[in-house]
Order: sequence, then structure tokens, then C-alpha cells
Amino acid sequence: MINARLLIWCAAPIHEVRAVLHRYGMRSVLVEVESGTVVVPRDQMSLSVATQWGYKVTRKTHKAAVVFAWDDQAMLILPVAAVAFGWSWGDDKAAMNVMAQLADYGRARKASMALLNAVLPSRQAPDKQARAAKRIAEAMGVDEATVRPRVQQYEHRLPPEQLLDELGKGDVATVVRAVDAGHFDGWRAGRNKVIEWKRRYNSALLIAVALGGIVGFTVALMLPFLGVGPILLGPAFGILVLNIFWQWTRYRIRQLPIDEVLPIVQLPSDNQSAR
Repeated sequence: MINARLLIWCAAPIHEVRAVLHRYGMRSVLVEVESGTVVVPRDQMSLSVATQWGYKVTRKTHKAAVVFAWDDQAMLILPVAAVAFGWSWGDDKAAMNVMAQLADYGRARKASMALLNAVLPSRQAPDKQARAAKRIAEAMGVDEATVRPRVQQYEHRLPPEQLLDELGKGDVATVVRAVDAGHFDGWRAGRNKVIEWKRRYNSALLIAVALGGIVGFTVALMLPFLGVGPILLGPAFGILVLNIFWQWTRYRIRQLPIDEVLPIVQLPSDNQSAR
């Protein structure tokens, strides 16, 4: 059984991608390929975090970035833009399981994902398939007619290396095979708790501040002597602490040598040597 895996393909050259990731404090293994750069995160991260990193690279380099995630039951692809629009192969439950593995979701989050999936438009919708094919084709630099038949065959898992080979990205497919073979496992550092805390709780705290403001304003109209400060103080303090830890983590990583934080790995015929 293959555990959920993730990598990011960037069309930008490796020195540009490396500079952006080091500036923002991301630990990864980089592989230089003919079509650009493949980023294999050293920290276990969710799809949402991976797309955020991909968007930083896209914004700074003005080149495409695509996130691939998969296990032995499903495969997902997310062309990165201001709003990531993804597609999956395999049944809906299997695709959600890939996301859950990467993000280490609990039961409540899995239930909310299932509810969200139930209200989203079906992958059978022709307009949704057309949008997905267009986004993928544009990001991968291929003809839309090449992608559309594969998008329409979404019911069964499509191996990422097979899709990449068909789209002319055999160099990236080679990295996928190396990831599946475990050649990057020695570089993995586990889950970065600060990244995950920020992803999980920052939005919730922002919502709490907004709701607190609404409630506080309403209470202030009725009971002016209470004020809104105490209601907003807790969530606002939580946001401040999370972001201080986040910035401190990024700062510490930026101070480390770039070769230590973002090693470049070569994949010769045995897929094992590194520099």
C-alpha cells in the first residue's frame, strides 16, 4: 500500500525556485528536470499548504506550478493560481482520503469534507470537466485536447507517472517513480507543527474575531458600559501568537545554509546519488 505522497512541479528553473523557497523558509528536496524543477517537501503538509507554497513560486517567477498528490487509490492534481482548481482520479471517498492523510484530518474535519463534497458540482458536469482540462493544459503547457479525454475518465485512479508521460513530462514522471520507491524518505523531517497550527487555527481565529466584533458591537449598543475589548482580546491574541511563531520558524530556516535547507538531488540511473 502506498501512503499519500505529494510533490510540486514548477516550470521555473531550479535557481529561481530555490531562492523563493529559501526566502519564505520552506524545507524541501529539489530535483532539476528538463521541464523545470520538482519540489519534494521535507515536511509533511496538506494540499492547501502545498498550493500556498506553489503560489509563492508562481507569483515570484511568473511560471506555472502544479501540485500532485496520490496514493494507490486516487490521484489529485492542482494547477496553482490565485485560486487553485483541482481534479482527481478515483472515487470521491478515495480522493478525500488522500487529502486526509496529508493533512492528518480528524473525524470532524473528514465529516465536513464529505458534506462539502456532497454539495459541490459533480465531476460528471461537462462544464466542470472543460474548466479542469483547460487549467491543467495551460499549467502543463500542452494541448487541451490531450488532457480532456483523461479528465473525462475520472472514475478510476490514474497513476501520476502515466499522466505525466502522456503530457510529455517524462522527466517529472521519473521523480514520481523515485518518490514511490522511497528514495526521498531519508530526507523527510515529519510534520511541521507550526505550519499546521497556522493552517488549522488562523482562519478559525480570524472568524472568531469577526464574530466577536459583531457580537461586541451588538452588546455595546445594548450595554455600552461593557465594551467590545474583552470579546476580541482572546482570538486576537491567538492570531498574534500563531503568526509570531510562524515568522520565527521562517526566520530560523532562512538563517540556515541553503544547501542544508534545500538540497538538490540528482536522479541518475540508480536514482540514489545526491549533491
